Amino acid sequence: MKNQIWSTYIQRAETLYRSRNMRFRNEYKEQYLKALGLENGMSILEVGCGPGLLCHSLKEWLPDSSITGLDRDSYFIEFAKEKSLEKGLDCKFVEGDAANLPFKDNSFDACTSHTVIEHVETIC
Repeated sequence: MKNQIWSTYIQRAETLYRSRNMRFRNEYKEQYLKALGLENGMSILEVGCGPGLLCHSLKEWLPDSSITGLDRDSYFIEFAKEKSLEKGLDCKFVEGDAANLPFKDNSFDACTSHTVIEHVETIC
């Protein structure tokens, strides 16, 4: 069964994509890349990619990088894949859980996550 709780009850993919577009604009490219320590040619994972806007921006900014987005919402992943095709960007999108990543250790040079930590249960 597909997980579409967030995209169905909280925020639609197109709405989230547009709001993130205001954050990850080309005019902020240098600041984001510097703050995140990202360089062209890296393998980068975004955990909680939602509809894929940050992944798409990173691929445009770092064309020789391998960009992978992970989200637990099935519709967000479908939307992100469709937007990649529409934009002609080679990004990979995977449905999965941030607390149980479906990747081998050391699979990526860098990992970023935007507005996710507040949704992850902590065990103290």
